[in-house]
Amino acid sequence: MQHSIINLTVLYFYDALKYIRKNCIKEGHPELSKISQGTISKILNESKIKPHKIRSYTAKVDPDFDKKAAKVLGTYKEAKKLKKLKKKT
Repeated sequence: MQHSIINLTVLYFYDALKYIRKNCIKEGHPELSKISQGTISKILNESKIKPHKIRSYTAKVDPDFDKKAAKVLGTYKEAKKLKKLKKKT
């Protein structure tokens, strides 16, 4: 598992490097066109920004989600109608 985390970190820095080099001139920072991956790594490591440490997960999708959501949304819709009727009387 540790190996894949390292790979994700390297990929993140590489993507950041490509993005910076591609956009630096139009953003008014031509001096960044030759920035190195090591410099990006150093800047991020010295800051509180740790995008490579963000974890995510995949949720299992409920096959009955649409039915359940429709029921809940229908309940809210009905409650809204009842509230309007109550205000009219």
